[in-house]
Amino acid sequence: MASRPTTDSGSEALRPDTGEYVWHYQTTPRDDWDFDATQHLMVADLPIGGQTRKVVMFANRNGFFYVNDAKTGKLINAFPFVKKVTWASSIDLKTGRPVFDPANRPGDPTASSDGKKGSSVFAAPGFLGGKNQMPMAYSPKSQLFYVPTNEWGMDIWNEPISYKKGAAYLGAGFTMKPLFEDHIGSLRAIDPKTGKVAWEVKNNAP
Repeated sequence: MASRPTTDSGSEALRPDTGEYVWHYQTTPRDDWDFDATQHLMVADLPIGGQTRKVVMFANRNGFFYVNDAKTGKLINAFPFVKKVTWASSIDLKTGRPVFDPANRPGDPTASSDGKKGSSVFAAPGFLGGKNQMPMAYSPKSQLFYVPTNEWGMDIWNEPISYKKGAAYLGAGFTMKPLFEDHIGSLRAIDPKTGKVAWEVKNNAP
């Protein structure tokens, strides 16, 4: 049996009659941005490469949209569904792994032994996610996803890890900021086969 991921978030397949573990897929290995996924997965039959395939699709908190084979978990496609993603330049479709930008990774909180705030880096999406709990929808007729998006970024820095009862135990500090002046959120119609946005309705709130 393949081993389960030890950290991070993503998707996992189990056989419902036995609970047998089948596969898993990690979205943000070594997650330093608080992109733990809360997004629901949608299963659909999608025409890909001249054949219909059963796939699992989801818009992840990290700003990338994923299309995986439902039987094997193999990554078929991945693309940004928000306008700005800085923590990774892309998702490698061969390995399924993100192509990290090391300059945009927050510092190690255990390195702040002197009790001082670490260097700040800018990251997009922010920890609230390019998409959070808000549900999305898929239409088999249009073959489009309708995805509510957040256009947030954040300054993030490492801080000494210290425990205080009742307080957040983070090892990091955040400052959230909108990325655009004319909108914070939007509803987008997205083609999961190509990643192209068919249309968008902007909103001045998340």
